Amino acid sequence: MKILKESILISWKKEKKCTGKGHGEYGCGALLELEANDIFLEFQEKSYWSVADEDFNSYIAHSYNFKCPCCQKKTSIDEKEIPKNVRNAILSSEKTKKDKQKYFKKIGYR
Repeated sequence: MKILKESILISWKKEKKCTGKGHGEYGCGALLELEANDIFLEFQEKSYWSVADEDFNSYIAHSYNFKCPCCQKKTSIDEKEIPKNVRNAILSSEKTKKDKQKYFKKIGYR
């Protein structure tokens, strides 16, 4: 296949330092050039006390992250730093990956 015009998704790049932000650890400080395929999602269940309901409520939050090739530590990246079309592509690929894993598990692969 021949690329006639690159999409914004393919050509998006961002310089970020490995800091370990969002993961409770320190990164190595390497300056990295990120592309869309370097970013992945992590999901975490969060809980809070609701005065109105007088009960604990929980929800699933996600964060955008990258893994440093030098020290292998993860760093979170603010979603405002990622263009909307790139965020949508990442969300879509994660959903596809989860569906694929679920399918493989269903047919007996692990």
